[in-house]
Amino acid sequence: RYDDPNLRQTFTTTFQKVVETRQEIVHQNEVHQTKGSIWVEVKYTPVFSKNGHLIGVSFNSTDITSEKIAEKKLQEEEEKYRLLFENSAE
Repeated sequence: RYDDPNLRQTFTTTFQKVVETRQEIVHQNEVHQTKGSIWVEVKYTPVFSKNGHLIGVSFNSTDITSEKIAEKKLQEEEEKYRLLFENSAE
């Protein structure tokens, strides 16, 4: 269940910004659920009529949890090897 007030506020603010700027916006958010957290990437895309009038905003969300986990592991490994290198230089 996605009942996070902060996420709702982000959605509302981003929707308004897309309407104002007429530009696509992409956000990555951690979503807290009863069974734990997942990471999602949400793409807000303005939709225009043939005449160029803004007629809506399309939303597409993708689960990027596995990418975030891999990114965190890579950062931890980089830090480990950086510390090893720095300490071996002494």
